Amino acid sequence: MATAPPLNIYAGITGSIAATQIEPLSRFKLALVGRVKTGKSWLATTMPGEKYFFDFDNRKQSLAGKPQVTCKTYQDTIQSMPKALAAMEQDVKMFEYNFSQGKPVPDVFVLDSMTWWVKACENDIMKNISRLSRDLKIGARVVTIAAGWDVITAVRNIMEDAISRLQVMGHVICIFHEEPEKDTINSTADEKKYTGMYAVHPFYLRTLLSTFNETWRIEIKNSRYFVTCKPTNEFGASTTLRIDATEDADIAKIIQKHKDNLAKGVK
Repeated sequence: MATAPPLNIYAGITGSIAATQIEPLSRFKLALVGRVKTGKSWLATTMPGEKYFFDFDNRKQSLAGKPQVTCKTYQDTIQSMPKALAAMEQDVKMFEYNFSQGKPVPDVFVLDSMTWWVKACENDIMKNISRLSRDLKIGARVVTIAAGWDVITAVRNIMEDAISRLQVMGHVICIFHEEPEKDTINSTADEKKYTGMYAVHPFYLRTLLSTFNETWRIEIKNSRYFVTCKPTNEFGASTTLRIDATEDADIAKIIQKHKDNLAKGVK
């Protein structure tokens, strides 16, 4: 998709562009949020173009038979010997090299899912910085868990960096699991309260949503799969596309509807 040429109308300011020339689809960046088993991965495959799935959930079988989809699993089988994050970084660098050489790269990068990408990040961080972890002994088994705010900051920085780099090369879709939003003011140590809204899981990833123009929530009602694209009382969805508040769960059709409405001058 063509990008509008730079518009330099202010002295000494280069690279600016008029908002009327900006096309939301020139670099499509979508946060796709939903409950477990609501078809988030399946929906991502409806995006036009060649798609590459970073499969952190080890569920590539769910993509079997989907056209224009390439998938690779990134998961740590042994927590104390993490490899997933390093493998992802190596592949991102290879895509960047190929892109710089004019070689084919995917049109769309899908990160599936953010919840399990977090675990890969945490495992790598804990391996390299032992003070950011602590061990829990459960029977004969020892489980290592992340500890400290520095881990959260590091995880978000890793994700922001990778997403930004991938977006230079193509469209990006990030798949988030959702959870009820906790009411931090009225909750107590003994009783949790909830706001009635839904947020991404883990909750601290909500700050990443500010970097997405498209934040959709996939839902199922009466056997109909649909996406909520504009804010509701339950979820803070958002879109820059000229589409309705809810749409059938098909990204290609949603994009075509935006293009049709754009051509018609529909606001």
